[in-house]
Amino acid sequence: MHILKQFIIPIVFLFFSISTYAQTTSAISGTVKEDGSREFITSATVVLYNQDKSKALNGTYTNKYGFYSLPKVLPGDYILNIRCIGYKDWTDTIKVATGKDMTFNVLLPVQAFEGEEITVEGQYMTGSVHTISRAEISSDFILKMPALGAESDVLRSLQMLPGVATSSELSSGIYVRGGTPDQNLYLLDGIMVYNPTHLGGFMSTFNTNALRDVNLIKGAFPAEYGGRLSSVLDMTMKEGSKEGYHGTAGISLINASATVEGPITENSSFMFSARRLYLDLMMLALSKEMRESAISYYFYDLNAKVNWEIDEKNHIFLSGMFGSDVLSAPSSNSDEFGIDWGNTVGNIRWMHIVSPKLFTNFSLIYTKYKFNSGFSFDSNRSKFTATNGIQDLTFRGTLDYFPLEAHKIRAGAEVINHNFNVFTIDDMVVNNIPVGDSLFSEFNSEKKLKAMELGVYVQDEWQISELLQSNIGFRANYYPNGQYFNVEPRISLAYNFWDNMYLRAAVAQSHQQSHLVTRNDINLPTDVWIPSSKDILPGESWQYVLGFESEIFKNYTFSVEGYYKTLKNIYEYKDTVSWFSTARLNEQLTNGGGEGYGLEFSIFKKVGKLQGWIGYTWSVIKSQFDELNNGQWFYPKHDRRHDIKVVLTYNLNKDWEFSADWVYSTGQPFTMPTSAYYFGGDGNVNTPGSNDLFDFYDLKYQYSGRNEYRASAYHRMDVNVSRKAKLFGLPIVWTLNVYNVYNHMNPFTIYIGDEYNPNNRTSQYVLKQMTLFPIIPTLGVRLSF
Repeated sequence: MHILKQFIIPIVFLFFSISTYAQTTSAISGTVKEDGSREFITSATVVLYNQDKSKALNGTYTNKYGFYSLPKVLPGDYILNIRCIGYKDWTDTIKVATGKDMTFNVLLPVQAFEGEEITVEGQYMTGSVHTISRAEISSDFILKMPALGAESDVLRSLQMLPGVATSSELSSGIYVRGGTPDQNLYLLDGIMVYNPTHLGGFMSTFNTNALRDVNLIKGAFPAEYGGRLSSVLDMTMKEGSKEGYHGTAGISLINASATVEGPITENSSFMFSARRLYLDLMMLALSKEMRESAISYYFYDLNAKVNWEIDEKNHIFLSGMFGSDVLSAPSSNSDEFGIDWGNTVGNIRWMHIVSPKLFTNFSLIYTKYKFNSGFSFDSNRSKFTATNGIQDLTFRGTLDYFPLEAHKIRAGAEVINHNFNVFTIDDMVVNNIPVGDSLFSEFNSEKKLKAMELGVYVQDEWQISELLQSNIGFRANYYPNGQYFNVEPRISLAYNFWDNMYLRAAVAQSHQQSHLVTRNDINLPTDVWIPSSKDILPGESWQYVLGFESEIFKNYTFSVEGYYKTLKNIYEYKDTVSWFSTARLNEQLTNGGGEGYGLEFSIFKKVGKLQGWIGYTWSVIKSQFDELNNGQWFYPKHDRRHDIKVVLTYNLNKDWEFSADWVYSTGQPFTMPTSAYYFGGDGNVNTPGSNDLFDFYDLKYQYSGRNEYRASAYHRMDVNVSRKAKLFGLPIVWTLNVYNVYNHMNPFTIYIGDEYNPNNRTSQYVLKQMTLFPIIPTLGVRLSF
């Protein structure tokens, strides 16, 4: 309790002292919104010029809620300019009086943009230090990209960025600079999402039609983000148009979706989006025998947001997401199973502008991930149900404070209450006789865990000089379960050493209180989250980044970044642990670590008829666990030595648009048998599988070290053609998507199989590969109203 008081008192003092800071200087502030919809515009550039616009005197950019502030403005006449790519500029002549704060809430009209990018003037317009290791992709661009099954997906699109890898062609999970998917912080409107994918990782739970902004920070993220080791995916949902009722509806090979938005009252709006995979409905077209022998699967997800503008200084936002996957066994099976899992999240947020220099947000957040499974055997004579998951309740407060012209301070605090259900048995029947709950009471008590997580941070974006910028901050965390307290430094620097040329560097430490551990004995989403405790240490990482960026040609940005990352206290299940193990958690797990390093080269073009990027990554990822691979270092499955990615979209005219992507990567590491032998029998078998005695022998393999071999290189090209038209007077977009255009047989898995030789009637064991997706053409249609 004494430690808790020491932790909370400075937080309260920080908020109180900053909030009561005396306003002694003039400031210009306001919000920037899109004209019509009145949605906030993020990263709009705000510049204060002298009277003849020959010199930029002060400048900033809007935060993710559209707010900006220019403090310490001297009395005089100025020109205020606000601009953002895709919108018309706003310019006005203003007169600043002594000690009088001014507010300019600006609406920027949307501007169809096909020409050259407007040249950005002034030191404050480019090179913000907050852009290090950051990639921003608009939801509109994601919808234009080629996609498997004509269904655009956020995580699959991010896999095409330099420094981002995947474990397999089936998975939409992202491995960022050597980190695993559970080490990524997934935020949807500030809500932490634990399970970001549907079945097998085939598709993410984030509906692109519901998103406004998608930002990926690949490493060394600032102090405002905590609780994860590798990266941050920060997504913002659309707020809903106040201009009128709009929507889209689409259908593809595998799913259908619809989104609608519009005003509720003059000062409030809503957005609602729904999506459903209909593989179960497609099965109705099959014969009765085929339906009874097939597994049934479907998922759906819902996104909703309500935006209420109480007045110019107060907004209330209510946002949430609900999704569920349902998988069931063939009805013809004597043994049956049913599995469902999904997310339920919600956030009520109050945005309050205290003064022209102080902007605040307060959120109450609910997060739940659940996995339920039910099995029955012997014609329902025996059955059981089980549950695992996690449920959180979070309170978060943040503020942006602009005390001086060269400083932008961001601070915040959060308290998270966790309830973990590692794996509990809810009901069991054996030979039609119910088994009492008391039999599992001790087992379940070991699996239901509570934990708390407290964090506080402060960071200062400091314009040290005209050429040097910094983001210096720290984050402090306290985990009462194991009484772990740590302070994480976060430092970023950007140096403008030549015109439009920047050197950037960053170093950051981070910790992760919750661990995701993966089952080795079942290939379903039964991975479980567990908290740190006296026996289970929080994960820890250090990240170092050094990069160079320049506009080599007009509208073309070249960048190169090198990084090094260390990981400690990473947990996996031991190879000998089964799903039903009753051992204590710390006895089931093994502790390890790893490191990753690499170089990323990229060329981006974000405006004009032709947009996209070309990226190359050279990287090394290594892991080490004392109780795995005999304690030797090994390469995990997502290690890719060389990775090339090309993503391009081209707007031919107002009706036709083309897009294509191409990816090449070093093959996936795998563990390979180096020899095989038969155990048992009388040894009277000359060739494996050559006579009837084969059935009496147990085939044994001797394996190489973990992941010592690699599959052949992976590469493929996808293309997409879009045609805009009208249907009953409404805009419609037809899409033709071709996945794996040149039908390359990429290896999905490597396995040992036997080949029978009819000439000498013998079998021989050989190494085989399975290909998952050949060339797949699909049609899709999207209707707007």
